[in-house]
Amino acid sequence: MLRTACERCPIEVAFDSDGLPVLFSRFVFPIKERDHGLVKVTSDGKGWSSWRVTDDDWEADVCPVQGPAFSIGPDGRYHVAWFTQGKNRQGLFYARSDDHGKHFSPFMPFGDAGALASHPVVLSLGYRVALVWQEFDGRLTHIKAMLSQDGGERWSAVKTVAQAKGASDYPELVSDGRQIFLSWNSSEQGYRLMALE
Repeated sequence: MLRTACERCPIEVAFDSDGLPVLFSRFVFPIKERDHGLVKVTSDGKGWSSWRVTDDDWEADVCPVQGPAFSIGPDGRYHVAWFTQGKNRQGLFYARSDDHGKHFSPFMPFGDAGALASHPVVLSLGYRVALVWQEFDGRLTHIKAMLSQDGGERWSAVKTVAQAKGASDYPELVSDGRQIFLSWNSSEQGYRLMALE
């Protein structure tokens, strides 16, 4: 089904409950559609299967340089987030799957498109899930976050967890197995590692 991965969009990798790697990437489908799909290595390690996840219908000749976000919880639930400017939807979206990515929940929009919401990251730690992204108000870059305590079924209100003037990296999420942390670097404040819970 897929032709190739998008040229510059990062590819996300997570390990499924069976220990096998799964890749979530923006792919270039026929007619230059840039939508997201999953790739999973077969159990014998000799092949792979791939399938489409999003149907945003984003036809573009250039790479948007915005890779998706992907995390698999210990319970095997898939969590995905992505940016799109397709005909069917625009902005940031989140979805989850309980059958190894074959079917997903309805796509949930988040972020303020008027503030250039972009570069989402998702991380699952058991039933706790964190979703962060960046926005820009013309002066400050804001890192926004929502948290879920039930595997992505319900989410907290959006809150600003960091902000800075000037240049900054995209947000990242890391965990020590007990807590979820925001990892972020800005020219104004330097590197920061902040607990989200």
